[in-house]
Amino acid sequence: MNRQETDFNQDTASSATTIAKLTLLGSAITTLGDAISTIAAALALEEILATEEEPQADQEDQVDQQQMIDSLQKQINELKGELKKVKLDSNN
Repeated sequence: MNRQETDFNQDTASSATTIAKLTLLGSAITTLGDAISTIAAALALEEILATEEEPQADQEDQVDQQQMIDSLQKQINELKGELKKVKLDSNN
């Protein structure tokens, strides 16, 4: 083997090593990108599920608030009736 052939073989081996390293790096970056995409999809799904549950929670809150309003209205009406009785009793 002469010097040129030896240099060529070393250059070829060096190039193959560089290519293998770049391929490994590319694969690692692709895997990282896939992991980030998976996390993003999971977060999006959680957000969708949370927004679907909110209307139900809002409806339950509205029902609770309406029940409280009805209860307060009943108490107000009872107090009005008692005030009328007190007024009538005080006039007699």
